[in-house]
Amino acid sequence: MDHPLVLIVDDEPTILELLAEALGDEGYMVEVAPDIATATASVAHAQPACIILDLIMEKPDSGWQWIQELRADPSTHALPVVFFTVNAKFLESHAGEIAAANCRAVPKPFDLAEMISTVAALAPLSA
Repeated sequence: MDHPLVLIVDDEPTILELLAEALGDEGYMVEVAPDIATATASVAHAQPACIILDLIMEKPDSGWQWIQELRADPSTHALPVVFFTVNAKFLESHAGEIAAANCRAVPKPFDLAEMISTVAALAPLSA
């Protein structure tokens, strides 16, 4: 069985733990990063199949800025990103940019089953 690596980037330890456990139970390898700097290092060395990212980290737009950096780099341009945020206005006002950046958005609070199915669509487990 193929075990894709999912990188979870969030500054809330409880969310990191919840998602890491749930995705691990599904059969994914999981790496967690509590900040953008750690996430950047993880992407460079681990080459994840998918990233789950909280948009509001150190600064309100730090997650979105990081997505722009990932998309500007040819080695991470197509890397699937699922992000979540409590900012519904951001999701509405940036819908076109989100789609153009090849991202999926999940509003917070998120449904765990929805998050797992979104990751599975982007980084399928193969038998």
